[in-house]
Amino acid sequence: SNAGTLSGSTTVCTGTNSTVLTLNGSVGTIQWESSLNNSTFTPIADSVRAAFTAIDLGATTYYRAVVTSGVCAPATSNTATVTVSPATVAGTASGDTTVCASSNSSVITLNGYVGSIQWLVSSDNSSFTAISGATNASYTASGLTATRYYRASVKSGVCDSLLSNVVTVTVNPSSVGGSLAGNATVCTGTNSTLFTLSGRVGNVVKWQWSTSSSFATATALGGGYGAGSVWATGLPYAYSSGGSGGGTGYSSSSAVITTGGSAT
Repeated sequence: SNAGTLSGSTTVCTGTNSTVLTLNGSVGTIQWESSLNNSTFTPIADSVRAAFTAIDLGATTYYRAVVTSGVCAPATSNTATVTVSPATVAGTASGDTTVCASSNSSVITLNGYVGSIQWLVSSDNSSFTAISGATNASYTASGLTATRYYRASVKSGVCDSLLSNVVTVTVNPSSVGGSLAGNATVCTGTNSTLFTLSGRVGNVVKWQWSTSSSFATATALGGGYGAGSVWATGLPYAYSSGGSGGGTGYSSSSAVITTGGSAT
């Protein structure tokens, strides 16, 4: 008996698949065998031709042929392996957040995936590009100056790649306190002065007044939150503090009200 040479080892995706294994140069009657552990082989019914087609495999399977010529001792061929890749699962990405521009760090995580990961990034949530070296389950986005969108491309072996959901890291511009105008001299008692804030970046968080130009002790004005200007009555000093999204609030310049010809 001559077992010949078996060829056709390959890798397929689980589910619907088809692989042709071929035995060449054999002498004798053929019997194909298969195994899930490459140790214990069992005969495959009605598989006696030189070519055998393995279909719809769900796990890696090993094949060989046993060839018998008449009363001669059987000979066993080499083994062919059909490696089966598990189906790709994109998983779920998490980590949506809002940060302040430049000095920031956000961790994006992919859970429940099956396959190899490649993180992608986009500035418009439409055109995505691969991030070099970003192949772990977690990715840290840092130093962003504009909003970015992230998702993972996952591929299991030879199976098709799939895309995860999109995670958004929203970037707020850095807060700018701006310039406050409204210096005035008024008569003590009944008076009213309009302070106007310009050049700010972000929302006005609060307006404050103080009897000291250093604002060592500051008191919040009763109104004007979120506004770019505010009326003050009988106050010696006033300034505004603005904040932008997730950023730190920054104070504007101050404006002075003088009463009776001198600051009080």
